[in-house]
Amino acid sequence: MPCAAGFAAEGSRFQPKTERRTNKKNIRVLAATLFLAYGDMKKMESHAPAKGKLYKGTEPHGALLTTYVNNPALAAIKGKKGTMPAGAIVVKENYMPDKKLAAITVMYKVAGYNPEGGDWFWAKYTPDGKVEAEGKSGMADMCIGCHGKAKGNDFLYTGELK
Repeated sequence: MPCAAGFAAEGSRFQPKTERRTNKKNIRVLAATLFLAYGDMKKMESHAPAKGKLYKGTEPHGALLTTYVNNPALAAIKGKKGTMPAGAIVVKENYMPDKKLAAITVMYKVAGYNPEGGDWFWAKYTPDGKVEAEGKSGMADMCIGCHGKAKGNDFLYTGELK
């Protein structure tokens, strides 16, 4: 199965790179690269449509959220494309009620990666960038268990795709 070992946010320093092997090293590289590109997305302030900064969140993410999307994800949401394209990225900053950043969660669409999970790669980071969980096995119960309820919207709660 293909697994991306990197990606590019529009205007990012990072370029796409696809590996044909899925192994622990590739997953770790992907998780690290996603966190670095999140910084680029944040600098560009590419917020999800109609979300803005520090909107009311729901469990398990946090009391307050800020969501960033890259250009392919934004185009799919605005264009009501039905699904996100491969390469789409959704990054959520998860805040405590006191506005302290608690975690960063990422969804990255990788063609052929995990068909039963919408081909989404999932990752969760501490505020300083340490990977807490990633991939299919590390995130299946946490992410797909909840986001599976939104399967008809490509596993997203960020914006309607249809």
